[in-house]
Amino acid sequence: MQSKFSMLSDMEKKLLVANVIHNINYSDKRLMLIQTLLEMWNETPTRHASFFINQNNLNYGTANN
Repeated sequence: MQSKFSMLSDMEKKLLVANVIHNINYSDKRLMLIQTLLEMWNETPTRHASFFINQNNLNYGTANN
């Protein structure tokens, strides 16, 4: 069963991850907390992990030279 995280929009997911990165950049305590969580998760991994898929669908058009 997936968590509520899977129901967030791509932008909300990215903002959450950016917030984590921002906080661990400025606090050794927070970095240690995240590292501890990762160690716990690695001890009991999930069967499947899916991460961000690059969905950059920007269309810049063509140049008329």
